[in-house]
Amino acid sequence: MSGPVLNGAVVDIAEGVAIVFARVADVLPDGAADEHRAGRVLLDGLLTRSAGPALAGARVAKGRNGRPYLPAHPRIGVNVSHSGGYVAAGVGLGHRVGVDAEVPAPVSPGLRERCCSRTALGALRRLPPERGRREFVRIWTVQEACVKAAGLGLAGAPWRIPVEVGQHRGHWNGFTWRSLPDRFPVPVSCAYATEGFS
Repeated sequence: MSGPVLNGAVVDIAEGVAIVFARVADVLPDGAADEHRAGRVLLDGLLTRSAGPALAGARVAKGRNGRPYLPAHPRIGVNVSHSGGYVAAGVGLGHRVGVDAEVPAPVSPGLRERCCSRTALGALRRLPPERGRREFVRIWTVQEACVKAAGLGLAGAPWRIPVEVGQHRGHWNGFTWRSLPDRFPVPVSCAYATEGFS
């Protein structure tokens, strides 16, 4: 099969929905630390794997709120995320898709309170600090993946999407989400339209 080489870890999330995750340095071994270019390379590889080599290099445009889409293939959902030297891409054949990867970093108590239920806040406080930071970021990746799949961005108020500590699968407003908390060096989550494109 010709086309881009898929240099990352692939996870099949559901029928027709897959994500790929990698370090930027593994995608672009020439030393260029360009997360955007690495995301495109990963996306091309995942498109080739999922839909065939004809889709590698397909034009990607940005819709409302910045959600990427393929103008020539409107029923194939695509999304890319990058953070701190890592990159992830998602493809949904017949599904809108969102993916988010985030490097854990310290967050303010106010942000935690905005994004988490009281139950989740209590559970986060009981975790060791490093684990609590990672778990909060995992919750955020779920929330972000959902609004990215919906094409809403921050206007979709991701902090209102209910996600509990230790919850790795769920549903929100017609989207199914899944987080992969310990599969990769950083939290990664994916959301996709349960009923496909609407």
